[in-house]
Amino acid sequence: MELLWAKTDPNNPKTLNAPPYDQVSSFLAEVKAGLAATKANPFDQIRTSIARFAASRDVKAPTAQLYATVSEADYLFRAGQAGQSTKRMNDFLSRTATGAARGDISPAAQQVLRQQMTALLQSFTDVFS
Repeated sequence: MELLWAKTDPNNPKTLNAPPYDQVSSFLAEVKAGLAATKANPFDQIRTSIARFAASRDVKAPTAQLYATVSEADYLFRAGQAGQSTKRMNDFLSRTATGAARGDISPAAQQVLRQQMTALLQSFTDVFS
């Protein structure tokens, strides 16, 4: 990463007596804030989707089970147990299929939840297998 100045900029480092530490520090702080704002836990996105679908009644009865399964997969991943986490992710996919078959999960909700979990599962497979 690089902070660049135009040649005509009055604060161009080449025209200053000392390096522009304050400007560079300010820029670095902005970059760090931007990175922190975009840093997200992929399991949080799935939990957010479950909550959104529960509020719209696109997910009914198994909401707590789906949420718990995602949370357990997240916990296991953070604990360094990628294999067990992967099993919980597959359990989640099975639960969405079962819920959809019973009519507890709308087709649209099932599609989104399965896409999110499948993408996460694929990234785990790419990294941990």
